[in-house]
Amino acid sequence: MKLRKDYVMQQLMDEYLVIPVGEAGREFRGTIRMNETGKFMWDAIGRGADTKEKVMEELRKAYAGLNEEEAREDLELFLRTVAIAIE
Repeated sequence: MKLRKDYVMQQLMDEYLVIPVGEAGREFRGTIRMNETGKFMWDAIGRGADTKEKVMEELRKAYAGLNEEEAREDLELFLRTVAIAIE
């Protein structure tokens, strides 16, 4: 998996928004909102974590005491939420 180039992230105060640009704006008319953890996962994919396991590995490195089950559930929810922006 990798991030589509026609979706960009912008910070607005304490939220992060993924916004479609160009042709993607015709496909999806809206924004995807996320928190710090969502931004971390987005950035991990952008850095080359191209599988769920690689994103989980990044999460484990960054967050000490991570509850594995909750992290997997959060990752699944994140991936469903941003599916349109990932190829």
